[in-house]
Amino acid sequence: MTRVLCVDDDRLLRMIAKSALERDAEFSLTMANSAAMALSLVRSRAFDLVLLDVVMPGMDGPALLRALRKHPCAQAIPVAFLTAQTQARDVTHLLELGAIGVLKKPFNPATFANEVRALLAKIPVPA
Repeated sequence: MTRVLCVDDDRLLRMIAKSALERDAEFSLTMANSAAMALSLVRSRAFDLVLLDVVMPGMDGPALLRALRKHPCAQAIPVAFLTAQTQARDVTHLLELGAIGVLKKPFNPATFANEVRALLAKIPVPA
C-alpha cells in the first residue's frame, strides 16, 4: 500500500482527492489542511509521497518542502506539487526545488490515481 499525504488548505479539493485515491486499493491517503499539520504528521507517520498545494496561508508549499528537507524523518520523502500554477516557468521552479512532479489543479478525479501512480514511477528504486 502506498501511503500518501495530501496537504491543501482547500477543503473541497481535499475531499475530492480523498475520494479519488481511496477508490484505489493501492493508496492510503492522509489529509492535512496546513503546513503545520503536515509537519506534525511526518514526525509521527511514514509516507511514500507528499502532495503539496503551492499557495497556502502561513507557510506555502515551497516553504513546506524546504522544511521537510531539513527534518530527519522527512528528508527522503518524495514530494510533488498540486497546483493551478502550471506555466512552464512555474513548473520548472517547483522541479528545481526538488519536487518529483507537478499535478495540475483542478484534476480529474477519474484519472487522479493514475497521475499519482505516474509520479511514483519516477522515484528511483534504492539499490
